[in-house]
Amino acid sequence: MFLGSAIISLLFGGALFASDLAGNWKLDVAKSNQHQFATATAQMKQTGPDTYHVVYDGARKSGEKTHQEASTTYDGKKHESSAGASVVDEHPDASTWTFTRYKDGKIVNQMRTVVSKGNTTATTTTKDLGADGKAVQEVFVWERQP
Repeated sequence: MFLGSAIISLLFGGALFASDLAGNWKLDVAKSNQHQFATATAQMKQTGPDTYHVVYDGARKSGEKTHQEASTTYDGKKHESSAGASVVDEHPDASTWTFTRYKDGKIVNQMRTVVSKGNTTATTTTKDLGADGKAVQEVFVWERQP
């Protein structure tokens, strides 16, 4: 699945940014409804007015270690990705970030991250197409770290 890269784009979707999301985050596995990760952390840094860089480290439930880095611009415009797809990242309100990935003109991944009012929790909901072509939804709950 494309989820790992998509999460980088959003964190969180791509879908944790601006003053609300900049900082260090840890996946709360117990509160999340996802099947991929045993652990995950994210470091978010704002690098421009609408641009952010995220570094993800973690371990899949299989034990495989993961490390990914990406920069994302939340300008609502379609951008081509290196994976032969295009993405649209948006920041529609003060607490919400969205990420939509297109391949061959069809939506193949959507993510929506909402930050809590206290800026301590970020919840990312993803919708992906599985290998069988059926929709798969997961929920990732991130807790802000000191």
